[in-house]
Amino acid sequence: MTQSILSNGEESIVDIVVQQYKTIAALFEVALYNGYGIDDLPPLHVDVEIPEIEVRPVESIAIVIPAIKISSFTADGEQSLADIVSGRYGSFEALFEIAAANNFAIDDLPLLDAVIVFPELNIAPVKTIAIPVVVVVDDTVAAAGDQTPIDLAIQEGGTVEALFDFALLNSMEITGDLIVGQAYKKPALLNRSIAEIFNEIRKPASGYNLEDTITALTPEGIDFWIIEDTFIVS
Repeated sequence: MTQSILSNGEESIVDIVVQQYKTIAALFEVALYNGYGIDDLPPLHVDVEIPEIEVRPVESIAIVIPAIKISSFTADGEQSLADIVSGRYGSFEALFEIAAANNFAIDDLPLLDAVIVFPELNIAPVKTIAIPVVVVVDDTVAAAGDQTPIDLAIQEGGTVEALFDFALLNSMEITGDLIVGQAYKKPALLNRSIAEIFNEIRKPASGYNLEDTITALTPEGIDFWIIEDTFIVS
């Protein structure tokens, strides 16, 4: 024999079973019979079938349902769900639970003024992890005008003894020419105080340009003009 009751929209299937049978022992049978989960809340004004089940009644029973503390947050339209969860819990561990509770995907950006519900979760505090920062040091130097390999060796190595190291690192002769502005690998620093002097006060430049030197030494003026050379008649 089966009877039914009309749900009030507030009692769970657990409440209904306890009221009808005075025990929770029939919970699985009643839930299955009505197509509910054991923790479901039947909608308002729905018939819940109460089948005849032989159960052993008890005088009283206390059903303790723990309250779930829920808080909420109003989205600003700029933070992603991951940002909000991280700020709230200090960890991304709760991201999947919060996304599911609010019907979001884990990479969603909640709209402005959307209410994000935060159920109380047992999230372990995050330990601070020290992450070493790797500092990249530039090990090259650009050649300035009139500089030679020996100039850069003294400038960066602090001694002429760094010349062979400089030439070897840059695959060049110790008397080779440098290209102005080109980066060259620095030799090992052998004398810091000398290197600092040449870097901070004046960079050495012992090379010269022969054509510029001849031009600088050539006297000028009408007394020194040479026809068809420095004095052209057109």
